Amino acid sequence: MRACCTGGTERGIRTVLPSPPVADREREREHLAATDRHIAQVRASIARQRELIQQLTWDGHETELAEEMLQALEHTLAAFESHRAIILDRLDNMPDSS
Repeated sequence: MRACCTGGTERGIRTVLPSPPVADREREREHLAATDRHIAQVRASIARQRELIQQLTWDGHETELAEEMLQALEHTLAAFESHRAIILDRLDNMPDSS
């Protein structure tokens, strides 16, 4: 369990109080919202990159570097989607606050 705050000290030793489940659940919800925003941003970047590749192709330009960037964006999206699944799993396995 993660520490959320510190308690008093006894002989110079700091005690760490465990995070309450409600705080853990709220933190995971915040992480989920941030991850969802990142996913939306990367999807928009992928769409723009595909349009750029299409335009480069129509104009007769090389697309190798643009296609490599598209692959990097797609890998980033996959990583965010995996992270999102982990967050959802954590939320599903947390005890209810009731």
